[in-house]
Amino acid sequence: MQLTSFLTVISALALTSAAPAPAPEPVSPAELDPRIPLMGAFHISTQAACPLVAPELYQLALPLGPDDTSCRRFYNNMTYAAISVDFWNPKCLLTLYNTLTCSDPGIVSGTGGCWWPDGGIKAYKATCPYRDW
Repeated sequence: MQLTSFLTVISALALTSAAPAPAPEPVSPAELDPRIPLMGAFHISTQAACPLVAPELYQLALPLGPDDTSCRRFYNNMTYAAISVDFWNPKCLLTLYNTLTCSDPGIVSGTGGCWWPDGGIKAYKATCPYRDW
């Protein structure tokens, strides 16, 4: 009887410790710094899975003007495997690239959702072609 109870407790501990980390709660524009005009916010992860595992939060300010189409890299040229868009200004576009130079065709994100593109995410462009400047 004691052996059975012991094995039951050990099994329960193994199951609870093997459970994946909970998905991050999406952020809303109201939760962020109101002094910065934001284009959007998203979580990214080095692991290809949705919901994201060990995500990092990125917040993007609006570009300086309609001609700001620069290719941006992540810190230390990091490659991320998955992205989950929390919110995005519908007048702006987030384009994700598999190359550090934004030379591939790119993938335009929607205004929300989670996915992991083949080849990972190495760079991005954040533009607002539909915004009134």
